Amino acid sequence: MNLRRRGKEPPGQKILDGGVVSRTTGAYQIGGGIDIKTPIPALGFRVQTRHFLTGDPGFGFRNHQTASAGAGIVLRF
Repeated sequence: MNLRRRGKEPPGQKILDGGVVSRTTGAYQIGGGIDIKTPIPALGFRVQTRHFLTGDPGFGFRNHQTASAGAGIVLRF
């Protein structure tokens, strides 16, 4: 900040009103899955779901929630 009386601030500097607002919120994740056996001992399948919740992210929403589901192949050695 330049306090000279010219009435202009130096190039590249800005005067910010309000500053930075910071929020700290909690989050949790919960999920589960099932392994499905096949007649082939080394091969199986897995199905799973997951839910993730955070507090107010500051984008105009109360909270942020994400739900996901997935499936895959299980190889046993």
